[in-house]
Amino acid sequence: MSMRRPSFKRLVEIIVAFTKMGFMTFGGGFAMIPLISEELVEKKQWLDQEKLLETIAVAQALPGSLSINISVLVGYEVADVAGALAAVVGAALPPFSTIMLLAAFFGMFQNNPVVDAAFKGVRCAVVALIWNAGLGTAKTTVKDPFSMAIFAFTIVVMMFTSLNPAVLIVFLAMIGVGAVAVRSWRERREFSQMRRGKEGQNGTY
Repeated sequence: MSMRRPSFKRLVEIIVAFTKMGFMTFGGGFAMIPLISEELVEKKQWLDQEKLLETIAVAQALPGSLSINISVLVGYEVADVAGALAAVVGAALPPFSTIMLLAAFFGMFQNNPVVDAAFKGVRCAVVALIWNAGLGTAKTTVKDPFSMAIFAFTIVVMMFTSLNPAVLIVFLAMIGVGAVAVRSWRERREFSQMRRGKEGQNGTY
């Protein structure tokens, strides 16, 4: 649900939301997904789960940083081009400021066992958060045999092959288009058969 001509207040809200998520994100772009789901889908209701899934799929297929890609696409969906720019500013501010701060004090933290242990704990927590967000999203999207088959196929491919996720997304998109085309063809054929049957019945009277 894209909101055209966003107000200044809405743009500030987008910057604040993505800045907040940026400071809470550890472990790469995927770690951002549960935060987006909670902040933008559940709390602010700027997106729904299906639109968020579509956005993540497109972001994964594009080159560049996943977190920035997600920010651009989500920001655009919420408030057009201005929203995309606001989201990028908000998402880029935390890592930029953190890196600048760490660069100034890098010598103090380098090879510090306490810092290393802290980041190990954070990485484990990130995995759990992503898993929880994935389960919650699956409940709303994996509902029919076709989506279940795609879901299972994706898990198997990602676990046992080194296929690029972007290639897999494009392939599954083609499968989805083909499935819709087949379904549409069947519906047209059934409708045509029903119409011919009715015409035949009318001709007997």
